[in-house]
Amino acid sequence: MLALVDIRMPGLDGLAATRALAAVPHAPAVIVVTTFDEDSYVLVAIASGARGFLLKPCSGRELVEAVRRVAAGDSILSPDVTGALLDRVRALGSATLADLTPFALTEREREILALLGAGLTNAEMTVRLHLSMSSVKTHVSNVLAKTGSRDRVQAAILAIRAGLS
Repeated sequence: MLALVDIRMPGLDGLAATRALAAVPHAPAVIVVTTFDEDSYVLVAIASGARGFLLKPCSGRELVEAVRRVAAGDSILSPDVTGALLDRVRALGSATLADLTPFALTEREREILALLGAGLTNAEMTVRLHLSMSSVKTHVSNVLAKTGSRDRVQAAILAIRAGLS
């Protein structure tokens, strides 16, 4: 089973849809097909469970090949986003859970970092953790500051590499 989603869709955005699909038993493989080529979308899509990420200007042949490869168990990224993605991951170095120790994260901040790694939005974190929006925003800001992360995506990569997500 396979699903094609876009970043922006009516009702539920493609990233939330990808997370929801990944959470069901026998989850379908997901390919994000979008016009948005920002590497942050690629990272969040992958963290959310996407097996592929293609830009809409791809040819019909490329789309069919991507569907075949992902259905066969492979993963695929549009060549247009691969370089930027690799640069972003290289910039992080190799983090491990032990590397998080110097950041002196509280237990709640580690939890927030793990949820960032899973691609959750602030609103989704408020529901999951039963916290107010302002509390979640404060915790996210603290995590970014303590880890020296430029943005949520860099923190998410750190969480993934550290095995928190």
